[in-house]
Amino acid sequence: MAVYLNAALTVLKRRAVSPEAMGDARRSPLDEALALGDTGRKAYCRRRLQNLTRANPLFQDYARDLAEALQSGARPLASELAHTIMRRHGAPVETASAFLKRAQHSGLLAIDDDDRSFAPIPSFARHVMGKAQPTS
Repeated sequence: MAVYLNAALTVLKRRAVSPEAMGDARRSPLDEALALGDTGRKAYCRRRLQNLTRANPLFQDYARDLAEALQSGARPLASELAHTIMRRHGAPVETASAFLKRAQHSGLLAIDDDDRSFAPIPSFARHVMGKAQPTS
């Protein structure tokens, strides 16, 4: 949300003919602000994904599987996620654990007090899966 707000302000400042016009919503080019915000969001997600996969290129495949599991609406136990990575990818427990820690640090994964997992940044999870962002 912050990248879209920043984009809107940037476009408004760029297009304002005077300081008074900045407050006139009828003059604001919303499509341009949304496009700029979308570009910023994609760059933000790319940086997060690069940081997540820097330690191990296979983490990109793990991240796609994790994002898919978290988008299903279920809130799997964190221990189930590790076992799924181990089973699907033949990863040792240490690698699966290291990936889950990096996924938490990157914002792809969060774990609540009941050991249930979820995607704290849904747009990042959709980006990892290569899905388009909702428009409304």
